[in-house]
Amino acid sequence: MSLEAGIQAIAAPLGIAIDDPQVASALASVQTEAAAEGAGAQETLSRVRTLFDSYQQIYSHGNIDAGKALDAAKQFVSQNHAVSGAIDTASGLLKAAQAAASGNMNPADVASAFSGPVIAAMTAAGAMSAGTGAAIVAGLAIADSLLNAANVFPNRPGFDVCPGFQIRTPNPPDFAIGCVAVFDPLGAITPGSKQWRAFPEAANHADVWWYTGPDQNTPDWIDWKGARWIIQKGALSLARPITQAFPETMAVLTDPATFDVNALSTWGVLPWNPSAEQLGAFADFQRAFAQAWKSNKEFWLNGRHGADDVQVLEHFARIWNRGHMPGQGLDVGAAPADTEVNLAGGGLLVYSPYFTTLITQLGRANVADVMSSDGMRVHINTGSMKQLAKPLNFSGIIARVAAAPKKFLHSGATDAYKAALAKAQADASSPYPPPPTFMSKAITVAKEGAPYAGGAGLGVGLVALLAKFRR
Repeated sequence: MSLEAGIQAIAAPLGIAIDDPQVASALASVQTEAAAEGAGAQETLSRVRTLFDSYQQIYSHGNIDAGKALDAAKQFVSQNHAVSGAIDTASGLLKAAQAAASGNMNPADVASAFSGPVIAAMTAAGAMSAGTGAAIVAGLAIADSLLNAANVFPNRPGFDVCPGFQIRTPNPPDFAIGCVAVFDPLGAITPGSKQWRAFPEAANHADVWWYTGPDQNTPDWIDWKGARWIIQKGALSLARPITQAFPETMAVLTDPATFDVNALSTWGVLPWNPSAEQLGAFADFQRAFAQAWKSNKEFWLNGRHGADDVQVLEHFARIWNRGHMPGQGLDVGAAPADTEVNLAGGGLLVYSPYFTTLITQLGRANVADVMSSDGMRVHINTGSMKQLAKPLNFSGIIARVAAAPKKFLHSGATDAYKAALAKAQADASSPYPPPPTFMSKAITVAKEGAPYAGGAGLGVGLVALLAKFRR
């Protein structure tokens, strides 16, 4: 089946007319981005399916302009499929990790960290539709109603919040996170809204309560960001509020620099004598994953369900590798399920990053594209962040070609140019060659494709190349 036939087969059941000018423009944008990144037919069709699914779900919801729906769908595709989106997300997560470590978290960093891995994970898990994800990414007003329709809400726990913790209030809490009861008059909050609760940070004065203790002097409730949060106290609650809500928190947030590399090698998490490049990537991967994990937990803090941790790891690893050069590469093995040791005085020793405890589950899921060849380890690209050169500005060229005589575009010339274009593309070493290389290829196409002289022949060659290089 040709690419064109595959696109039609996706569009037809959804009732989408691919010859509609707005749809055709969005489709061309997605195809061009895929071609520029060297995506094959299967990956291109996957992007097209996401584009059409999310567009159809948003547009059929009503009260939304087709152009806005298509723009949202394109943004969602770019963020969750394209190399450029992976670079933005991976770099945003690393920036958020650096900001959190310095106590200088920026809301924009939080938004960047939140949008990619979590929405992709929840969409793949079936908890959220592509249309809902696209509406959230683009900040559309209908995101709230789409989320509500998806029914991704935590269960009301009644008065028995968790084993050993029965709350004594006139009414049961609105929801519970672990062993934390929540009375929330705001209800479920829409991602991206001003009321959205970011994950509490230890360096933020307003969030200190979450990291207080564990001891009997810790207040057992707090009014925080529009809701009342009540924790369990007594002999069964020797944990900070943040770990009563999310038990893995301290293992997730432990500084990678504190891990014993020899111990990690002994347990099979790391290879023996890893290089500086591999150790650096391992540490950055852990720090960035921590931000993706926190972003996912924000769903619970805002009265909604998030994705399972293993799903976040899967999609984060995919985004990380898509946005980084292969480098030496690193296969990270699974750590035992319990990576924490309680120390005297209430301290905690974490001897392996939390994400390594999820690898066994990931292996069972058989997601080969993020696993090592034996399917037992997560593969991490250890090279630098990819750099995508910007394409040329084609506006002037397009205008000149549009004014060229139509006789230069007859079928014989088109066939000849297709053959010459294939040769030029095979010789190209980059999706976006630098201008001299690009012009050299264009001139080659013009000379080999047809015998026309002057600018018109060159123009036809450029028309052919634009099919690949124009955004």
